[in-house]
Amino acid sequence: MSIRRTVVLHAPSVHTGGGFVLLQALTAAWPSDLQLMALLDARARGYVMLPDGAQVTWVDASAASRLKAEVYLSSTAKANDVILCFHGLPPLLSNQAKIVVFLQNRLYLARKLPSGYRLKTRVRLTFERFVSRVFRHRVAEYIVQTPSMQRAVLQWFGAHGPGQPAVRVLPFVE
Repeated sequence: MSIRRTVVLHAPSVHTGGGFVLLQALTAAWPSDLQLMALLDARARGYVMLPDGAQVTWVDASAASRLKAEVYLSSTAKANDVILCFHGLPPLLSNQAKIVVFLQNRLYLARKLPSGYRLKTRVRLTFERFVSRVFRHRVAEYIVQTPSMQRAVLQWFGAHGPGQPAVRVLPFVE
């Protein structure tokens, strides 16, 4: 008897741009034999094709709604599940599932933010960079789209050591 594995697609802030295009392609091509549980940005509702039987929790663009989604994720994901963090950040709360982060934003890895961002954007990016760094030990695997991003992630982690996550290059192919 095999254990049924659920993939939890955690994308609470993906609703525009290249990440949204990739999210649309991913959900449209979702394998029918793989259970999908998703936490998606409420602003994407109606624009994302979901497979039959998908369990979706829509997350509003507020700190309270995002925190509620994190609590739900932590309490719902099981040890045999995989959480695919499609928004580039590991979960804030610990859980038993395997954490896989799809990372596109090179700013999360930079030593300091470039100048020129508005204050609100700088505050958000500073928080996201903090989360990315502090909770990276929870990540089992990073998925990136280019070899240069793979090198940047490996450099961000420092010397190869035990417990360092895998960093896999998977270029986007429709």
